[in-house]
Amino acid sequence: MVKPAGRKRVAVYLMQQRRACRLAQVSRTVFRHQPKRPEKDKALRDKLKAYATQYSRYGYLMLHELLKKDGLVDNRRSFTGTHQKA
Repeated sequence: MVKPAGRKRVAVYLMQQRRACRLAQVSRTVFRHQPKRPEKDKALRDKLKAYATQYSRYGYLMLHELLKKDGLVDNRRSFTGTHQKA
């Protein structure tokens, strides 16, 4: 099963956007979608990886508190999603 991101890469190589999306079975809105948060999360992910290697025995709650003291995270929901991706 190919995810929409993989289909999007296929559609980039083809000429017309409508036809390319139809052939790759991707909606045009998915094709045009640009992620909004990668730059904001980059500093958080880098700091999270640094803390995770430095404090390898800490769980996500302690890592959340360390990042909260640094002012990088506000609530636990946004942190949990970033923690799972890192």
